[in-house]
Amino acid sequence: MSDYVAGLRSKVGNDLVLLPGVTGVVMRGTPDSREVLAVRRSENGVWTLISGAIDPGEQAHEAMVREIHEETTLQARITRLLWVQTLPRSTYPNGDQTQYYDIAFLCEAVAGEAKVGDDESSAVAWFPIDALPELDDRYRKTLTLALESSHDVYLGPEGLRPEDLA
Repeated sequence: MSDYVAGLRSKVGNDLVLLPGVTGVVMRGTPDSREVLAVRRSENGVWTLISGAIDPGEQAHEAMVREIHEETTLQARITRLLWVQTLPRSTYPNGDQTQYYDIAFLCEAVAGEAKVGDDESSAVAWFPIDALPELDDRYRKTLTLALESSHDVYLGPEGLRPEDLA
């Protein structure tokens, strides 16, 4: 938990906090042999894409690059904005209620070796597209959008395109 969120929690307790967040589909390889980076979360053993909160004063793309480095030690670059949505409310085991306004990016690993970079993850691994570990629906849909050739940005939990909003 960042110092900022810890400060908020000291004031609001477990009440709902809306936080800005980022999610990254980090890829490497050629179109014929693409691999996706995933992390196994320490608190529950679930495999996920890279994600985290945006710090005060930080831009979303900067937060994404920082989160990738913190969680996996890799250097990465943003290649595309994918999806902007408000995620469902969640409750942590300690009772903290959170809802994230999430901005998802397609990213490319540019330097380093993927390994656990902090205590949030117990494992980091590259997976071929056709041999991914089980991912929840949100991460699967984010990955699906990343693999599309369209450069549309998707909106809301339904993954609407801007022209769908008219």
